[in-house]
Amino acid sequence: MGRRLSAARGAGRGAHPLTTTLPVLLKRGSDAGFRRFLYDFMTVAERVETLRAHFGREVGITGPQYTLLMAVLQLGDGVGVPPRAVADHLRVTRAFVALEAGRLVRAGVLAKRANPADGRSNLLSLTPRGRRMLDRLIPEVRAVNDLFFAGLDGPGYACARRLMTRLLADSAKVLKRVARSRA
Repeated sequence: MGRRLSAARGAGRGAHPLTTTLPVLLKRGSDAGFRRFLYDFMTVAERVETLRAHFGREVGITGPQYTLLMAVLQLGDGVGVPPRAVADHLRVTRAFVALEAGRLVRAGVLAKRANPADGRSNLLSLTPRGRRMLDRLIPEVRAVNDLFFAGLDGPGYACARRLMTRLLADSAKVLKRVARSRA
């Protein structure tokens, strides 16, 4: 009966076709709860993006540039970090890191120098100006993060991390599938 119900969805008045067939995502044959989850997920993602843009504007850069600077701060340990490591960490392309890093170098907040351990690559590090910029911003970032994630306890945070790791892996598979279908 469950399969027949799934196949029949969309045939009746006001019904709509299911957007998933995974039993765990359906409740009494309906994907309404799953759709609500997706809409809420998109709203949270948009809010995170809004905050990222806000942090960037506060210091005169774009949201993506703010994220790149924070990654360099986190990964660089004061010595510098290869652009490839920044790209991998942020799950963006190396071309994106090269383009935005070039803009931040020209703005005087990021430095690029030859990697002494590997002459074929460079290291990115914050300039004193870039460090001061982030130091001024960090108290607001901290306050926003504390408020944004206040509802999570230890187990909730651990669960959210596991969920995000799984969604990242599964979404990468989906993007590969979509790319193959376009080819």
